[in-house]
Amino acid sequence: MQIGLDQEPDILVFYINRFDQSGKSTKKNVMNVAVPLELTGKRNKTSRWLFGK
Repeated sequence: MQIGLDQEPDILVFYINRFDQSGKSTKKNVMNVAVPLELTGKRNKTSRWLFGK
């Protein structure tokens, strides 16, 4: 996943949906999510910050 931003934020919050819905039932997705303690970003040619692969 890659995220592009126009400027580098002071704080960046991600909301991860951990539930799968099927019809009327909802089940929690129990897969582990690995998040680095520090994100690295770089500017591309259009002056947007890119995070991720």
